[in-house]
Amino acid sequence: MNFSIIRQKFIKETKDKFLKLYKINLDNRYNNPYVSIKYKYILELGSIFSFFFVKINLSANQVTFLNIFFCLLSLIFFLINKEILVYTALLIFFSKNILDNVDGFIARYKNKKSLFGEKLDLWCGKFYYHTILFCFGLNNFYLSKNPYSVFIVLIIFVLDYMIPKKRQIMSKLNTIKKSKTIFKNIFTISKIMNYDARTSITDFIILIILLEKYYQVFYLSQLLIFTFLILKIFRNLSYFYITK
Repeated sequence: MNFSIIRQKFIKETKDKFLKLYKINLDNRYNNPYVSIKYKYILELGSIFSFFFVKINLSANQVTFLNIFFCLLSLIFFLINKEILVYTALLIFFSKNILDNVDGFIARYKNKKSLFGEKLDLWCGKFYYHTILFCFGLNNFYLSKNPYSVFIVLIIFVLDYMIPKKRQIMSKLNTIKKSKTIFKNIFTISKIMNYDARTSITDFIILIILLEKYYQVFYLSQLLIFTFLILKIFRNLSYFYITK
């Protein structure tokens, strides 16, 4: 087993996946510097992890569980609230897509894809997303000494789990052309920096946390958390209207 072979295979498959699923060509030299640097980092480290995990015979599901463990570790680091640990947690959040791509690669490499693995991967993505949101509110609490941002984030979690089933939404959207166009445009706008909206939101939150820590302010996160709440409320209302 040769590292260069695993590396070439991982990079090719990941680039093909990005192009097929997200219409993003990582070989495009006209990509903005952020996309070029971030995904070069993801591809190179992902290939190293892929080689190591294949060598020690780790399964795709074990890699996903490892990714979930790092997410839990990041939450603990934020709860401890030591500067070096918080920065480590932010690095983990920023790097979450590395193992997210590695587990799929290993499943394909070993030809051991499963329905449970697909669901586990989805749960991992949701867990990361809600964990970074909670840490966002937690960081605001540490700076402002006011717990209301944490409460708003918890309300956002409730709103996220109150939306109708995706299949119901999509079947209804297929019959409502105008609504479908609106949601498609919203998704397109939301993926400014990454291949999906959640990753863009995660990176934006990391940027806000770093700025607030450097300048010792908390107004940006309060504004953003309140904006999230308003958007979630309107999203839920629109979903319930569409699925009536």
